[in-house]
Amino acid sequence: MNSTDELRRLCRLADDYPVEFVKDLQDRDGNRIGGAASALSGVRMDAAYIGHSRFPTDYLHEVAHVITFRAGLFDAPDSEKCPHNRYFAVILAVLYRRAGQLQELKLYDFADTSERWNGNGPLPADDLIVKRFAYVIRRSSLLADLPLTVEQIAETLYREDFEPLWLNQEQPLSKTKISRWRRWYSLLGFT
Repeated sequence: MNSTDELRRLCRLADDYPVEFVKDLQDRDGNRIGGAASALSGVRMDAAYIGHSRFPTDYLHEVAHVITFRAGLFDAPDSEKCPHNRYFAVILAVLYRRAGQLQELKLYDFADTSERWNGNGPLPADDLIVKRFAYVIRRSSLLADLPLTVEQIAETLYREDFEPLWLNQEQPLSKTKISRWRRWYSLLGFT
């Protein structure tokens, strides 16, 4: 299961994510965010690494970062605006479930906070970790079995779970954010 083509088929990835994908990474507004997922950052991987048993989980982890950024799931309205937030972990868990690798999900994949990035900093409180883990397992279980691509799942997650957090905030939304949502709604066919 080490080929990217096989992972793409198993995980139902709509886009092709070559190993060198990170250098051209853009968010949904077209802004360059290259280098956000550094493990596979634009360096051509040699055949020994691609054939290694660790490659599928590393590759899917970095693909999950790309999908999370493109879907706008990084910009959480609360303390979860960080690389390994619960939305990233749901996308990763869906990929891992579909590839038969769910046992590879780690605390590192969902324990970031505004004070802890990429595993650096104090761990969040146990109750937050348990709450996030339960959310990740529950949501990924429901979403992984849908006949959707992972990219469509990211959009569903954005619409159903992420966006309501923004809408329920007490502070007013910026004109830029409102404009972006209206444009995104129109692209998705909502009025």
